[in-house]
Amino acid sequence: MNLLSKISRLISAGHKEAIKIVYETIKKKSLAQTSRELEFEAKRLARRVAGAGNRKVLEPKLAKPGSKISSEDHNDNMEAAFIDLNALYKDTGSLGNIQSQQRASIIDAFSKARAAILKLINDARTFAIRSANPEFDDVKVINFNIANNRAKSSPAALVDPETRLLKLPEIGKRRAHLRRRGLRSSVISVEVIAQGRQGKLSTQFKPENAVDAKQESFWAEVIYTDAVYENKYSRWSPNPDGSMVDTIKGPIIKFKIDFGGSEAINQIKILPFSNFPVKVLEITYAPSASSALRKPIPNFIKEESLDWMEFNFEAVFASDIEIVFAQESYRTFIVDVPKNLLYSSDFMSRFFSTRLEEFSQNIPNLEDIRVGGNHNIYSEALQDLDTIADFYELEKLPSTEIDLAGKSILSIGESLARFDPSLKPLIEEISSYTDQNPIKNDDIVTLKKFEYVIGAREIETNFVIYSPIGFYESDKLQPAATITNIQIEVDERHPEFRSSTGPVKQTSTEWSIELAEDREVPIFPANHADENGLLPVKGELLDIDPDTNVGYSRLQSQLSYVLVREDGEMLASDEDYDVVWDDTTNGRLKITINSDRFHRNKTYTIDYFAAQSAASIDVLSNFKDKRIPAPESFSGTGPENDISLKYFPYVDYSIINSDDFEFSDTHSAYEYTAPQDPYDVGLARFYPLWVDSSGSVISGATGQQYIVSGIPGVGNTSGTPDWTSIDQSYLSEPHAYYIKISALPGHIYKVTSIDSSTQLTLEEIPSIYTGVIGENIPESQFSGNILTGTTPPLSGFITVPYSLEVVYEAGDTTYGFDNVLYEPIEVSVGGIKAKNITSYTDLEQPAFTISPSNDGEYEFIHDGKKLYFNQAINSAEILVNYRWMTKYAKVKCTLRTTKLVSPTITPQVNEVRLLLNTTII
Repeated sequence: MNLLSKISRLISAGHKEAIKIVYETIKKKSLAQTSRELEFEAKRLARRVAGAGNRKVLEPKLAKPGSKISSEDHNDNMEAAFIDLNALYKDTGSLGNIQSQQRASIIDAFSKARAAILKLINDARTFAIRSANPEFDDVKVINFNIANNRAKSSPAALVDPETRLLKLPEIGKRRAHLRRRGLRSSVISVEVIAQGRQGKLSTQFKPENAVDAKQESFWAEVIYTDAVYENKYSRWSPNPDGSMVDTIKGPIIKFKIDFGGSEAINQIKILPFSNFPVKVLEITYAPSASSALRKPIPNFIKEESLDWMEFNFEAVFASDIEIVFAQESYRTFIVDVPKNLLYSSDFMSRFFSTRLEEFSQNIPNLEDIRVGGNHNIYSEALQDLDTIADFYELEKLPSTEIDLAGKSILSIGESLARFDPSLKPLIEEISSYTDQNPIKNDDIVTLKKFEYVIGAREIETNFVIYSPIGFYESDKLQPAATITNIQIEVDERHPEFRSSTGPVKQTSTEWSIELAEDREVPIFPANHADENGLLPVKGELLDIDPDTNVGYSRLQSQLSYVLVREDGEMLASDEDYDVVWDDTTNGRLKITINSDRFHRNKTYTIDYFAAQSAASIDVLSNFKDKRIPAPESFSGTGPENDISLKYFPYVDYSIINSDDFEFSDTHSAYEYTAPQDPYDVGLARFYPLWVDSSGSVISGATGQQYIVSGIPGVGNTSGTPDWTSIDQSYLSEPHAYYIKISALPGHIYKVTSIDSSTQLTLEEIPSIYTGVIGENIPESQFSGNILTGTTPPLSGFITVPYSLEVVYEAGDTTYGFDNVLYEPIEVSVGGIKAKNITSYTDLEQPAFTISPSNDGEYEFIHDGKKLYFNQAINSAEILVNYRWMTKYAKVKCTLRTTKLVSPTITPQVNEVRLLLNTTII
């Protein structure tokens, strides 16, 4: 009779095992003599645990002050503590050792807590990638374990909750693997290729369980061998190296689903069951029931995993599907067995039955760990044991009584700390107390067995129709500071197809990064570079304007080379289309399909090589910093005299580190000093656009020019200009020459070139109000008839004093002339300007120099989005003005297939890695 069969199902597996050990200890110690007494002890233990209601069993019995605890109470305490700790050891060990202890119970528990575990995996993955890419300041990993699709556009791409792949949205799905589908039914068969002996696992976990659409059931085979043997599998299609035979150091299993008729299939999904990753060597199908030859599914690639695997391919019609599994990882069992037991009974059959029970034992509810169940048992049990051990003297027990305290409890505690999945040290420890008659070594036989487990919790064979397009947007990822450089790496898979001109991709992904609502830049995955360092773009959908037959590459091109395909077939260059490097789009390719070739109902794709800049986005070169539309307002500071800004203020380190700027304590800002003195020799003649008082250009006016001429001056402006004598290196960024009309404040114009000693070219034609003549500019410096004439042509120019100066350009701000101060952040408190004492150069922040009293003088230190003040502010408005460059990082993707009608293929994205460099603060 199985005494544990009477124990409530509510008792966890850990509690059951603890009861077994305590029961066997009682039995071996002969504390209960008869079978009736033994049954009574088993029932007592079961009732004690069940009565606890999945709470801790131990209720400490403590000695009265000044006396010792009795042996009976001590034994009772130790028995209950052992049951509690052993149960927690089993359950928490399951959480910590999923890979090495992956039985049915563990897999289900893993599924229940998957979200939390995947978050930990994601964090570990981020840490590993960051360690491998030290040149980047920040790393964000999107592997769809915990990522959601935030796309605002429709249709949204699908994040598959099972395989955790990003795919095109599914429009319809038909499942061919179900055993009963209307008038059809499927037949499942398994063929094992192995040297050794099969266990009894598949008698309980049958192959049909893998296709029943229930993840709580599974199919599994277990094979035991005396050594690691090689098995060979003859393939139907060659490996990448051309070989037709796979040599596997372990068992091979062919799993076949016979559909009972021809079925359309384009997707196979597999969730393995094992204690180690399972290999999928090959997947083949029979086109018909009478076919003697099998065909591999298109685009098959070997995979090895314990997680979901998905194979997507162009639809095939199959009468059956055969999946070939292999397992090369094993667990080793070393068992010391008395000779008389080994040879007088079928020991191996009993061993296999024992292993079967271990696989099929009741599943511990690990949800309790999260919601406070077993976690409370664990913490409370340890507290109670601590109380017993530290505050009461324990009476020494006779050797004939149960003593599970000492090394047993210590062993359990150490194992808990290490999350050791093996109970062997515990069992050995208890055995050391209970073995009364040790067997001589000569009577012991040591058996060594290698155990291989292969199975599947779920196998799906589906026919899926996808949407031809799907949109994906990640969450708004917050960097550590302003982003300056971006790369992405993408792990994705695209099915390829054969054409008369070679393999062709019929799916594509288009990646971009959004840095703010109005800032988005396309990007090419850096890890997709070829062996020559080029960036090959393949199968990009070309958006053709049907009126002009013109389309553009999405990215800037490295070469003026392109392949154009029409519905997958290559077109002839110059004959069917023309391609030019388009300067107006910074090097994108402009493709024009010839009018006699173009058809609006056909799909056009292009292959080309993207420019190197497409894989590494220099944010500071692509965008300019922007001032926030209105100052941020705060009514007071937080508990650390701080406020938090909405965005990261952009700190322009090119200014801070420039020799042209120096920090001014007087202004609490960086002050610009031009690298050379202004040049103002002679006079400058301007040919402006003349405007009236309303700002409208006067009609009929002519002679407007970008040209400024140098004219000899007299008196205070004597001399002839020689503009070629000034340093022309300042015509390049970040410097520039600007010319200012001395008598007209605000009339400052950028010089694009110095053409000769007396000629400059401006970036724009100056615009001047006619009313300044005779007011700001003497009439003697004006020539023309625009002031008095009524009949065109009307014209006029001015010859005036000027100043030609070197300025510093940063974004849309020019430093020079009257604007010479750079402040990263401008703060006022109650209308009083606060002083920024942040040390942006070495980040060694000084102490506040003003005492933290309410004296109306304020200092602050800038740290990311935080500003820290020298004193609390409670009754004054704080206004903060600053400029920003990036607000966040959002990864966006458009998934496509070129087959627009009932597409059956999809790109599959497994992981996206966002690699960022940021400013220092």
